Amino acid sequence: MAAEGGFGPTKDTAVGEIVSILLSGSEPDGLKLKADRDGFAAVIVGFERIKGKFSTIQRHGGIHSNDVLYQINESNLENMPYGDVITMLRDRNLLRKQLKFINNSEYYARK
Repeated sequence: MAAEGGFGPTKDTAVGEIVSILLSGSEPDGLKLKADRDGFAAVIVGFERIKGKFSTIQRHGGIHSNDVLYQINESNLENMPYGDVITMLRDRNLLRKQLKFINNSEYYARK
C-alpha cells in the first residue's frame, strides 16, 4: 500500500492485490521467469538490472519474486504455454504492454 507522503507502491501483490504495469513495446522488463507448475504463465524467479539500473517493474516496489505474470494486455496467460508467454512478452510489435501480476498463492487459488 502507499506509504504516508506518497512513497512506496500504490498496490502490492504481497497483500493480495493485482499489480498492473504499463511498458512501451521496446522497454526491457528486467524479469527472470520460469513456467508455473503446469507449464503455463510466467513466475518471477528474480530481476535483472538494465544497463546498471532498475527496470520499471523493479522500481514499482509492489512486485516480488515468486509472483506470477498472469496477463499481458487482455490475454490471460493461465492456460498459455510458457514459450508463447515469452514470445508475447518479447514482441516488439506490441506498442504498449499492460502486464498484470498476482502473488503465487492467489494465482493457484484462482486456477
